Amino acid sequence: MVKSPNTKVLDIGSGVGKFCVLGSLYSNGQFTGVEKRKELIDEANAVKEFVQAENATFIHSNINQVDFTAYEAFYYYNPFYEHVVDFGRIDKLIDFSKEKFEAYEQYVFKELDACPKGTRVVTYCSSDFFLPKEYFLKEMKHNGRLLFWEKK
Repeated sequence: MVKSPNTKVLDIGSGVGKFCVLGSLYSNGQFTGVEKRKELIDEANAVKEFVQAENATFIHSNINQVDFTAYEAFYYYNPFYEHVVDFGRIDKLIDFSKEKFEAYEQYVFKELDACPKGTRVVTYCSSDFFLPKEYFLKEMKHNGRLLFWEKK
């Protein structure tokens, strides 16, 4: 995911920031997590400070307010499923809404489609999410649950 120093990575729906914190500690990338739950951003920032994850940043925002052109790589771990499933929910703050689920996925698709060649995406447990046709599967791990994509 991080090809060169300071590669900018966006974690879509970062929750408490595990991916960004670990990525920051184990690479020289710049990891940004976007999350719409303020409580989870507060937790992410507390963990970041505790472990001194200098290259991790967290923003409290809705994904449809984020400009993808500021990033070179993306992490997508089924961030919108809570809108359509009733099990495994973090809390009850997310509306059960197929329309919102579809709108968020369409926004991400549109933004990724507009990204330049060489953009990388890692999807985890997101087999129902389809990337634009220009993205090609580069690598697969963990029985197909972890997929590495790059835009040609």
